Amino acid sequence: MSELLSKIDISISRILHSSKTRIQQTADVLALGIQQRPKIEAGEGLGPMDDPHQLAKLLRKSFDDIMLVRHLPHLERLASLLLTQETEQHPVNFQNSGVVCLERNKDNSWSLSWTITPQLTAQIPVSPDA
Repeated sequence: MSELLSKIDISISRILHSSKTRIQQTADVLALGIQQRPKIEAGEGLGPMDDPHQLAKLLRKSFDDIMLVRHLPHLERLASLLLTQETEQHPVNFQNSGVVCLERNKDNSWSLSWTITPQLTAQIPVSPDA
């Protein structure tokens, strides 16, 4: 996924992750695929069962482009909250090792911009010769 992200022109200023070692390692690897290296930091309220309202509040106040490296079901519940104002709607089908991009609209609502699934990455050549 990191190699594929390096082929996409994305701008991320910060990567937030939970304190779990495996999640931090994933954040470090993903950062390698982003051309302008983002700041990587652990954040509170990013555990799998934490209340997504806390992070939604932080995202509403921030105007940085932020990547979240997190756990399910918290990530699904946060996306649901941002997109539908309810935590249990599941408007996005998250998959392990996938990437989902949400964008804030001018009216401060959120939209699904794009997703990359593990099945899609298996079909896209990412080697330097591609």
